[in-house]
This record gives sequence, structure tokens and C-alpha cells, in this order.
Amino acid sequence: MPQKLDRAAVLIRQYVKYSLYDRLSTRPFLTVIEKKWIAFQLLCALNQCHKVQVCHGDIKTENVLLTGWNWLLLTDFASFKPTYLPFDNPADYSYFFDTSRRRVCYIAPERFIRRPPSEGGGNTESTKAQRENDRLKPAMDIFSAGCVIIELFCDGVPPFDLSQLLNYSSKNYSPWKLIDTIPDNNIKVETS
Repeated sequence: MPQKLDRAAVLIRQYVKYSLYDRLSTRPFLTVIEKKWIAFQLLCALNQCHKVQVCHGDIKTENVLLTGWNWLLLTDFASFKPTYLPFDNPADYSYFFDTSRRRVCYIAPERFIRRPPSEGGGNTESTKAQRENDRLKPAMDIFSAGCVIIELFCDGVPPFDLSQLLNYSSKNYSPWKLIDTIPDNNIKVETS
């Protein structure tokens, strides 16, 4: 519950012991049915957010919290973080998205741009159109959730680090070698 102070605001939420990242390496290890339950809840949470036109912007295993009963909470919505990042400069990625210093990257490839959008004064129509294009899109969250699900079913092995994701966006890398290790074919359905 928010509480207003003279010079600060405090936002308090319920304590949750584990993030999904922590839980993947904690005994007893998750069973296949528990993993499916977590994946289902993640997709339902994302569906609820997108129905009210809210995009998360930074879905990763550290932002998926689990209670002792394996109920999922999606946390740390990142609408304040930049939508697009420079393709050739990892500084913004490191500052905004790599808080764990794992170098794991689940940001949708279309968020990395070869050159930043032009800055400067233009007419209000073009500025408004640019702001509209700078918004997060649900497909960006779907990609990130898919990466979390891959890590979940691969027992904590991430599908992408930053360099692999950038190579994936240039079609020079494929995560299918890792995805093929998932034993359940219903989890790894190809959509191309």
C-alpha cells in the first residue's frame, strides 16, 4: 500500500521468498507438472496484463516470484525503461536490464535497433507518431515469456545471453539445440 511522506513514497508488497531463478536451483527441484503449472500461470498473468493494455517490458526469471505453494506473481513492471536499445552499445542494456549481472537477455530482438530514433524538434504529428511507436507491444512480452519458459523447462539453462540474442536477431544463432532437450514435445511446438 502506498504511503505518502514529505519527500519520499514507499510502496510495500507482500514478502515472497523465491524468484523463479532462485527456485530453479533449490531442493526439492520442480517436477514437470509444477513447471507446467508455473508456465500456465505466467501466460495467464501476461494475458490479464495485455487485456488491460499493460505491457511488462522486462520479463525474466528474477521478476517471476513464487510462493511456497507455487503461486506465481509477476513483478517489477518496467514501463519506465527504454523500449528500444542500441544494437551496437550494451551500456543501456547493462544499466536497465542486467541487474543480476548474469548477462542473460530475454528482450525481444525487435527492441534492439541499429540506430536510435532521430531526436529533435519536429512537428507535433511526427512526435506523437514516434511516441506511439516507442510503446511496448504485447509481442515483446510474449518473446520474453517464451524465454522464461525455456529456462524453466531446461532446469535453469538460459536460451540467450546478450551476444546470442543479437546474433539470433541477425539469424546467426538458433536456440533449438537447447529447446530440443525439453522432453515434452507439447512444450516446444514450433510456430514458424
